[in-house]
Amino acid sequence: MNICGDVTSVSMQPKMMLLAVYHHTKTQQNLKHQPRALLQLLTNDHVDIAHICGRQSGNATDKIAKISVHHPIAYHKGLPYLKDCAGFMELEITDVREVGGDHLLATAEVIVSKNLVDRPILTSDYLKEKGIIR
Repeated sequence: MNICGDVTSVSMQPKMMLLAVYHHTKTQQNLKHQPRALLQLLTNDHVDIAHICGRQSGNATDKIAKISVHHPIAYHKGLPYLKDCAGFMELEITDVREVGGDHLLATAEVIVSKNLVDRPILTSDYLKEKGIIR
């Protein structure tokens, strides 16, 4: 699991998303080699795991094991997600592009979306307020 701070919708028909993924991460490796991913919408209840998802490499840390201590994990078609997240989208990666910066861009078609809980959504403003990010 990784934090994607830059995600946007790029099409309504078909539903498509654009994700900016930081270089040299396990998420980047996964997107390049696996055509499916889950994009989760976190709530303010997940502020405690922001540093695990955003600052620790999945290459060196078992993020699922660390996160599951306080947040239950479920699986959708073999892909892990937080049972207490606001919702998730199953994505089919359609293109991955190097754009010359410190992130790559991945476009993906939304295969399935599911709402799970109705709680305040975790935003970058909330993370700044809590001193997690600048």
